[in-house]
Amino acid sequence: MRLMRLPVMPVAVAVAALLLALPSVGETQERGPVVLRLPDPGQVDAVFARFDAPGSVGCALGVAHQGQLIYKKGYGHANLDWNIPMSPTTAIYVGSISKQFTAAAIALLAHQGKLGLDDDVREHLPEMPHRNPPVTVRQLVHHTGGVPDMYRVMRENGLTTWDQFSREEALELLSRQELDFPPGHQYQYSNGGYFLLSMIVQRASGKTLRGYTSEMIFKPLGMRDTHFHDDPVHVVKNRAMSYMPSPHAGDEGANHYIQSYQGNFALPGAGGLYTTVEDLVRWDRNFLDNRLGGPDFMEVIHSKGVLNSGEPLDYAFAIREDEHDGLRTLGHGGSFMGFKAHYVRFPEQQLSIWVMCNMGEIVPEDFALRVADVYLEYPASENSAPAAHVNAAQVGWSTSELGERRSNRIIGGESLPDDDLHVGFWELAPRAIYAGHVHPVPEFYVILDGQAEWTLGKDTFLAAPGEVIYIAPNTMHRMVNLTDDIVRAVWGRWAPNGDRSVYEGESRYVEPIPEQPPEAVLFTEPVGQ
Repeated sequence: MRLMRLPVMPVAVAVAALLLALPSVGETQERGPVVLRLPDPGQVDAVFARFDAPGSVGCALGVAHQGQLIYKKGYGHANLDWNIPMSPTTAIYVGSISKQFTAAAIALLAHQGKLGLDDDVREHLPEMPHRNPPVTVRQLVHHTGGVPDMYRVMRENGLTTWDQFSREEALELLSRQELDFPPGHQYQYSNGGYFLLSMIVQRASGKTLRGYTSEMIFKPLGMRDTHFHDDPVHVVKNRAMSYMPSPHAGDEGANHYIQSYQGNFALPGAGGLYTTVEDLVRWDRNFLDNRLGGPDFMEVIHSKGVLNSGEPLDYAFAIREDEHDGLRTLGHGGSFMGFKAHYVRFPEQQLSIWVMCNMGEIVPEDFALRVADVYLEYPASENSAPAAHVNAAQVGWSTSELGERRSNRIIGGESLPDDDLHVGFWELAPRAIYAGHVHPVPEFYVILDGQAEWTLGKDTFLAAPGEVIYIAPNTMHRMVNLTDDIVRAVWGRWAPNGDRSVYEGESRYVEPIPEQPPEAVLFTEPVGQ
């Protein structure tokens, strides 16, 4: 088999033209395997049709598969004063999605040995009162420390987000508050706790949260347009303004919206992050090819909280586990000063969606999940499970044709009896991906009736119709249907003699083929449809 390296295409062209067929953790016998498909762009855009109007507020959308941006678009306007459209490069305030980065900074400092997750917060913030039992750093991350919400405390003390006051003043204000409950006793979402985490980052690192995350997260990941906004007069290029409906919207000549942004507030930690669609994909990709904090970083930030009672929580390091239509999701939302945002990942499908909007009445989670529904497809049970063991004729090739294709390409013309064939099949939709898998099973072969791109291990090549693909045990393999028609794939194990050097052209597979393959067929369940 001659290996051909494909030219690298732009992500928008190479990835957006693909579909994904994946078995899902959420699949059931009643519903079958989940399929990730490439919709017509109009189907995605229809979700945001309400913003397709002059003078409308809007949202920015990003959709990623396997850490690559496959769809991005802006809807409506980022700035109504200047009639500036929303775009994937618009810098938008994402509210509490900021907490993922605050929590990640804490995890990195723990990795560096500059703090312990079970430290008493007073080890880093001695201004806080002595508690018995103590409030720990980990409890702040998981919202179980009993620290009251900062915005509630501000209201109770006659302060608003229009007021400008320093981080030290905010810390002093929180230090005077009683806990809402004993540490670890219950879960209660607390912006106050995450503000304290931002101050712990500052004390442990010697840098502000903005400085530390810029150096340790944003720069390493290439997030050039992302920062924690801790200076109210800082100029932010391509920034969106936020809005709310005007109380006079129904009056003749009145505007539909008024500004909602409160520019004096600059206390990061619980919020404060400005970012873009194109930057967030770099964060999303890091969940797949982690470049931060060593191999234990992902384990730490996905570790969920546990109450004193032993009850587990669904909240990790600002990553909430949930489900949508039976599929596991990981994500977080954000809402502040008229900005709304939602970021959700479907880890088993490797699909991620984020929606960032500039009006407080918008519910971005609804938009994100509606976009997910456009990409996710659940085949009906009667169509979702083709037979695991079929005669090759059932997929359009007779066993003799299959044997001829096999013998011409693998065993140099030697013919084998039909009953030596162990075959099954799957079908892949036009422009679909059979996602990368590693099966710890005996070797097998695949024959296609259409052109496809294959990846075996680190090698990528084109396979023509009739090409026989050898897949060694424990080899990562991935197939992309390059045609506009369904490609049928016959997989099987048989007992060819000789060695793999009979492949046409150069082959990296030269060890002998086992003369006696196992009796069992390769799969007990179909790969997918």
